[in-house]
Amino acid sequence: MKELDYLWLFFVIAAGVTTGNLLSNWITTRIAAYELEEAAAVMQQSLTEQKERLEAQTAERHEQTREQRASSALGRTIERACRDWRQAHDQTPTYTTQTETQRHCGRYARYLDTGVAGE
Repeated sequence: MKELDYLWLFFVIAAGVTTGNLLSNWITTRIAAYELEEAAAVMQQSLTEQKERLEAQTAERHEQTREQRASSALGRTIERACRDWRQAHDQTPTYTTQTETQRHCGRYARYLDTGVAGE
């Protein structure tokens, strides 16, 4: 064989090896990307479930707190004032009964939400 044939054979083999390595790397990268996408999807699902559980627990605790505040002596007193002013407004709708209803019922709603009974 001539030297030119060996040189040509060298380039053909080198190109084949290079192409094979590049193809192998591309395939490996695609497989790794697919596995990472699957892992990310599973993790996202897990995080979504945890978030939903925490939101449900928070809502339940908030509702329990509201019920405790509503059944407390102060809660019953504020609720009674709200109810009395609402009844007065229903019987005699005036500016005063409307504003006092809003004030007392707003105070009751704030107390249930925050625990603060201030004016």
